[in-house]
Amino acid sequence: PSGNAIVNNPDSVGDLSKRPEEDPEYPGNKKEDEEPVVDTLPAPPAADEQSSKPSSSADAESSGRPSGSSAGSSSKPSASSKPAASSKPAASSKPAASSGAPAPSYGWHTVDGNTYFYNNGKPVTGMQTIGGVRYFFESDGVLSSKVGIDVSEWQTDIDWKKVKASGVDFVFIRVGFRGYGKEGNIRLDSKFVEHINGATAAGLDCGVYFFSQAITEEEAEEEARFAVEAVSGFRLTYPIAFDTEYYPLDEARTNLANLSDKDRTDIAIAFCNEVKKAKYYPMIYASKSWYEDEMEPSRLKDFDYWLAHYTNSTSFKGYKIWQYTSVGTVDGISGDVDRNIGMFDYADYIRKNGWNKL
Repeated sequence: PSGNAIVNNPDSVGDLSKRPEEDPEYPGNKKEDEEPVVDTLPAPPAADEQSSKPSSSADAESSGRPSGSSAGSSSKPSASSKPAASSKPAASSKPAASSGAPAPSYGWHTVDGNTYFYNNGKPVTGMQTIGGVRYFFESDGVLSSKVGIDVSEWQTDIDWKKVKASGVDFVFIRVGFRGYGKEGNIRLDSKFVEHINGATAAGLDCGVYFFSQAITEEEAEEEARFAVEAVSGFRLTYPIAFDTEYYPLDEARTNLANLSDKDRTDIAIAFCNEVKKAKYYPMIYASKSWYEDEMEPSRLKDFDYWLAHYTNSTSFKGYKIWQYTSVGTVDGISGDVDRNIGMFDYADYIRKNGWNKL
C-alpha cells in the first residue's frame, strides 16, 4: 500500500540521530535481568531425532482458546463467540504424517490435520518449551497455541521469509512511541513500513503496539489516533496494543508526572476506547508487576491482556499473549528478539467479527 499521511511524512519519524536520546526502547537505555528460557522436554534421542520446532506452512491456521486463557466481554472474544477449532494447526510439523503413519517415540507428528509432540511415545500436554519456543497443547495433545514475536526499528534487516519458515505465526510491530523527554513528541517507528510490508508479504499475521508516555487521557487518545491513522492502508489481523511500563530514567514523563494507579488505568482505558471507536481491536501490554501493582486490574477486564513476564512459569491468569523472553533468537533476525506465545487466534476472530476494517 502507498500508506497514509503519517507514514508519508518524514517529520513523523523525526531526527534519527536523536533516537537514543528520545526513544524509550533504545536498547542501550535499559536492560533487565531475566530468567533464561529452559526446555521442558529432554534432548531428542539421537536415533529418533526430529526438528525441535515445527515450520510454518502458508495455509496453516489454528484457533480456539486453551483452557487457561481469559473469558471475554461484549467487545472481545468470549466462550460463546470464539471460533471453533480449525482443522489445521498454527504450525504444522514436517514431515507431515498421514492418518495411518505411526507416531514417533519423540518429535512432531501431524495426523488428521492436528499437530502433536510426542515424548516417550506419548503426546505431551499443557505448556511446553521445545527448542526455546513455548507451546500449549490441549488435554488430548493437540497443539492450540501460536508462535509470536515483536519487533521495532532496533531489529533491522529482517529476512521475513526465514522468520515465517522458522515457525513464527504472528508479529507485533511497533508503530510508534512518545518520547520520554519533556517535549513528549510522538514519533513513527522508522522501520514500521518496512517491517509490516515484509511481514505481510511473508504471510505472517500482524498487529502493532504503541509505546506510550502519555500522562493524561487526552494524550492517550492522541496516541491512539496516531496509531490508527498510521496503520490505515495496511492489513492488520492482530490488535493495536497499548504498551504501558516502568521506565528507569528519572526524566521519563510518566515519572515526572507522579501518576497514580487510577491515572495509569484511566490513560490505558482512554487509549483502548479511542482505538475501539475507530473499529480496531485494542489490547493492553504490561508486565505482571506493573499491571498488578501500578494499575487497577479490576477496571481493565473489558480489554485483552498481553503479559510481559520473563520467566519459565507464571502465576498470572487470563492473558491472551505471553511475552516470555526478550532475548530469544529467531532465524532471519540478528540479535535478541522478544518471543511470545499466543493463546487465541486473533486473526480468525478479527476477520469474522469485522474488526480492523477487514
